[in-house]
Amino acid sequence: MGASVSKARIDVKVVRLASMAPQAAPLLAGQDWPSVIPALYFARPKPDISSAMSRTRPFGPAFDRLRAARLRPTRQRLALARLLFEGGDRHVSAEQLHGEASAANVRVSLATVYNTLHHFTALGMLREVVVEPGRSYFDTNTADHHHFFCEVTSKLQDIPGRDVVVSGYPLPPQGTEICRVDVVIRIRPENS
Repeated sequence: MGASVSKARIDVKVVRLASMAPQAAPLLAGQDWPSVIPALYFARPKPDISSAMSRTRPFGPAFDRLRAARLRPTRQRLALARLLFEGGDRHVSAEQLHGEASAANVRVSLATVYNTLHHFTALGMLREVVVEPGRSYFDTNTADHHHFFCEVTSKLQDIPGRDVVVSGYPLPPQGTEICRVDVVIRIRPENS
């Protein structure tokens, strides 16, 4: 991975050693001292930017997603965003995501996972699907769609939004408007 000095551009740093002149004087006895004190030069190869740009950043998509939402990409947010979004559309509970983070050696508390999921939801990066009081999943697919929820396996499955037509719902209370209708259809295996 290291670039050879002969092929790389060199970044030269100059360090003036004013304090070294008295120690160097006995070594250079009999020689005329220039009016400028000798300098040491340190060379290090500059990174090859073209190859660095061609490599993928391990947190690149997660970083970009957080920046697009104007969130500061902290270590924990990056790790959780990577777990959430880099595997395609999915439904996950806070406990499941915490378990995945632990398995990936990401040190994060369950409270931080909950806070991050709710923050992502408030910014429109996730949708929360409440299947019963106190039990919810977070959906990475924020497009218009609905869900099947299997009561036996606790799995959610997407239903395209065009496949469910809701009509005849009541008018919302005065001063409010309907922003979204979520339909969760509960299912179970036949003969169970």
